[in-house]
Formats: sequence, structure tokens, C-alpha cells
Amino acid sequence: MDDSFTLLRGYESTNDSGHIVALDVNEVAPSSWRPQSRIDHINQRGGLAILAHPAWSIGWKDGDVMALQDYRGMEIFNGLTTAAGRTERAIQLWHEALNAKGYANRVWAVASDDSHNPEQMNKGWVMVKTPRLTPNALRRAIESGALYASNGPSFDTIGVMNGSIVASSAEADRIRFIDQDMNIVWEAPAGWADYKPSGLERWVRVEAITADGKTAWSQPFWILPNAPQAQVVPTDTGITVAGNALPGARVDVSDEGQYVGSVVANGQGAFQLAAPPTSDGRHDFWLVATAPWPDKPASNPTLLSYGAG
Repeated sequence: MDDSFTLLRGYESTNDSGHIVALDVNEVAPSSWRPQSRIDHINQRGGLAILAHPAWSIGWKDGDVMALQDYRGMEIFNGLTTAAGRTERAIQLWHEALNAKGYANRVWAVASDDSHNPEQMNKGWVMVKTPRLTPNALRRAIESGALYASNGPSFDTIGVMNGSIVASSAEADRIRFIDQDMNIVWEAPAGWADYKPSGLERWVRVEAITADGKTAWSQPFWILPNAPQAQVVPTDTGITVAGNALPGARVDVSDEGQYVGSVVANGQGAFQLAAPPTSDGRHDFWLVATAPWPDKPASNPTLLSYGAG
């Protein structure tokens, strides 16, 4: 073995209640334990828990990926168990887990061979971004989501540039950008593709797809909601702060450090909030929109000045 090859310790915990891959651990959890107990055992010993083949006919049941806590990854492609429709189902489960658990409890997508003999190798893998090939570096990359999954093509470029998500792949035919609801928000030739989020998306992921359907899957790019756009509208009784934000977002308003109140943007994103008068007629309103999602990410603040001076 030379410097071009390294290993991470691990095992697969198999049980009719679900298979779990444990990475970077020395001690094996009893396979008879319930899935959450096995995940807890892996985490308590410093390992990473990954749910194996969630769409396979053996093991996981509907709702498991939502109910289980503190696993770090999920197989969306498995070279041994993936059959027609199973990758699509696994991706749907991944979306459900991401949307339920939110940014703070992100779940990374992985692909694997699950090979039991040499002929089953090179079916699925992950590409990690790491400055060196050591067990610790690989562990840190996987833990932080610095990786993408594939059963064929590679990304030449995947990242963010000037506020847009960018991707390219010489081995693929097209690039797709997909939002949290599995909508394809943009598609372009794989030579170069970029997508500037509208601010309505919660997160966006990228696929590079070959002519015969093999795919590389990025991790999700999480997106802050757009900062509120607003103006001050004089009324007979004072002034109103009115504007637009993410539909359903809670908009909190303060005035020169004093909290004014909050309002929920309607289905079209419109909101308005009456503001009390000040002694000199000057206002420095700060507005922040908090998204209506479980993890409740907040926008950057908007400053709106009005009045004398």
C-alpha cells in the first residue's frame, strides 16, 4: 500500500430493521439493537453513521429517515441493491429528510458499491475535496459534506461564483439544478451551467447526467431568504412600513434599536406594519425576514431610513 491509497475503519450493521454504515469506529454496535440505539453508539464512539440503501425492500420503513436522529449521511445509490425506481425513491427520501431536519442537521448524499465480490466494484462512489489523502482528512471531508456522489460522471466544477451556483462536467451531457421540492429550476449543457437562486428556494442541488442516465449528485447549497424590500408609506395616522419578502416569512422590524413588531408576509410575499411616530420624525428601520421553514433561517437585514436629516 502506498500514499495513493488509504483506508477508513468501519463496518455495516445489518438488521431487518435497517442497515447502517459506521465509519471511523473501532467498536461494533450489537446488530440486534434498534436503529437509533445503533446510531447513538456509533456517534458516542466518534464515528459517522450513514443509512444504507433506504429504498431497498429489506430494512427501512416509511418514516424512518424522518424519525431517526443524528445520522450524517444516506445512500442514494447502492451498486448492489439499486434497481429500477429505487434511486428515485432514495432521492425522494433524502429530500424529505433534508426538508424536515433543516440546515443544522444536514444529511449528506453518498453512493457506494456495496460489493461482495470484485465484479460488483466500481458501481458507485464519492469524490471528496481534501488537501491530503489521510484517514483524518477523509473523515473531515465526509463529515463536513465536502463531497459529491456518483455512479458514473465527475464534476469538473461545482461551487459558487458571483452569487450563482456553477457546475461543469466533461463526462456528462447536461446539468440540472433542482430545488427542495424536486423541481428542475434550470437545465443547461454540461460544458458550463450556472444558476442564480431567486431567493424563494430553500436549497438547490446539482446533477450532472450522462446520455445513458448515469449521474453525479452534489450536496445541497442552502440559501438564505432574500432581504425584505420595503418602503415607508405615510398614512392619516402615521406611517406604515410596506414591502415584499419570502411568502410566509415573518418580518421583524425595529426602529433605531427599539423593537416595533413583526408581520407575516402573505402568499404573494406582501406585508405591511404600522410604525409609531418619533419625536423628531426620523426613523431608521431595520427589517429581517425569517423563513417559514423548520430551521427558520433569517435574511440579511435591510436598512430603511425615513424622515428629517
